[in-house]
Amino acid sequence: YLPLSSEGDVPQSVVGSVLAVADKLDSVISFFKQGMIPTGSNDPYALRRQTIGIVQIIEANNWSFSFKELLEVALEKIYGLKDAAQIEGLVEAITSFTKSRVLQKLQSYHISHDIQEAILHAENDDILMSIHYAQALAAHQADEDYKMVVEALARVVNISHKEVAPYTVASELLETASEKNLYVQGNHLATIWNQATIEEAYQALRDLTPYITAYFEENMVMVDNAAVKQNRLATLARISQHILQVADVRKLITK
Repeated sequence: YLPLSSEGDVPQSVVGSVLAVADKLDSVISFFKQGMIPTGSNDPYALRRQTIGIVQIIEANNWSFSFKELLEVALEKIYGLKDAAQIEGLVEAITSFTKSRVLQKLQSYHISHDIQEAILHAENDDILMSIHYAQALAAHQADEDYKMVVEALARVVNISHKEVAPYTVASELLETASEKNLYVQGNHLATIWNQATIEEAYQALRDLTPYITAYFEENMVMVDNAAVKQNRLATLARISQHILQVADVRKLITK
């Protein structure tokens, strides 16, 4: 039954932790399946407390995994749901509810509101990574180049976030030196991303800044040539997908 409160002690064993998460998640899924979802301050079955407990246990055990994938497996294999639309709806509703509890955890760490919003809108359903990415952004907020880094990354996301994977780049259509350089740097980012620590991921995005700046100074993305335009959008989208795993940088305040 631990933790008993938002700041309470978590289970001390791995088995206890797994059982506690299973028990709390069962409550959340069961009520959400019946459409009994907390609204406003109304939460008669303490689903918010149970969900923040899940977040606390995951953080305490340093468990990194896709929360959506866990829900999908549980709904299909344990709760026997067959309807794809119902499963998708429940996964989205429970994930959104859980992300709000992650924000509650970030508030306890005195993370600024704009970083909370950026994390909330990130394309990332790993609870532990969400917390760590928020802490990393907060740690670099006072850096001299923070504004420049965020604005460069936001520019990439702004222009390419509507692109749909797979992002295919034809190297023969790359025209300028800055375009070729950003393409090479994007390849490097993709190579190191999955093995990078949180700090290494931030530094990798930070290192892209001068290449992004040079790219936009020398290249127009929305050109008349449709093939070149699509190629440039794909180049940026490949980078944008990694940025958005960290945070929706467009929500970050740099003034």
